[in-house]
Amino acid sequence: MSTPALVPGVAVIYPGTGPDSDGGRPHIHVLVSGPTAKNDILLIPICSTHQKCDRTVVLKPKAGWEDIKWESYAAYYKAKKVSAKVLTKRIESSEITYLGEIPKDAYASIIKGIEDSGETEPWFLEEFLKLK
Repeated sequence: MSTPALVPGVAVIYPGTGPDSDGGRPHIHVLVSGPTAKNDILLIPICSTHQKCDRTVVLKPKAGWEDIKWESYAAYYKAKKVSAKVLTKRIESSEITYLGEIPKDAYASIIKGIEDSGETEPWFLEEFLKLK
């Protein structure tokens, strides 16, 4: 497998990111940065909606992003920073599934929501704003 492009607007399926009751379950994560100065990648998880979820960005099934199978939301409170080197190795070993580019309108909504959501962790918002 060739080295995947770790660029903003691509998605991966990241294992072990489920809720406390099912921690092994994977979730789609959207890259909102390429490698930073410290060679990290910023990611936003996409989760199934529920009654108390952050509805800043809700993604509907059959609305242009084929990987979204049911109503989902951008879980800003679970945003993460991972090593680009480790992410690449995990994709190359097939531990993480590389999905490729997501629809531009979905990506634009997710990016806008980073600043709009009251649930974005301050450390993540600060890291993200440094990239602008």
